[in-house]
Amino acid sequence: MENQIEEIIRDYETELRYFAYKYVSDWVVVDDIMQEVYLKIFLRWNTFIQVVNIRSWLYKVTSNQCIDYLRSSGYKFDFVIR
Repeated sequence: MENQIEEIIRDYETELRYFAYKYVSDWVVVDDIMQEVYLKIFLRWNTFIQVVNIRSWLYKVTSNQCIDYLRSSGYKFDFVIR
């Protein structure tokens, strides 16, 4: 399982990071978002391996994490200070 997760991360990491950056425009936040995405892969591995299109599932999870961040009070607070 761990080798498969590492392979998925290696295959999709770059494109997902750029995708997340388009949402949040902050590389530090992108790192946090990607950690959450990787955690979801690990925690939902049984569901994940049944997904037909892995790439679309990863994009959906990444998109949802970005949206959650943008809705968070941390983002709103950071936006006001800038």
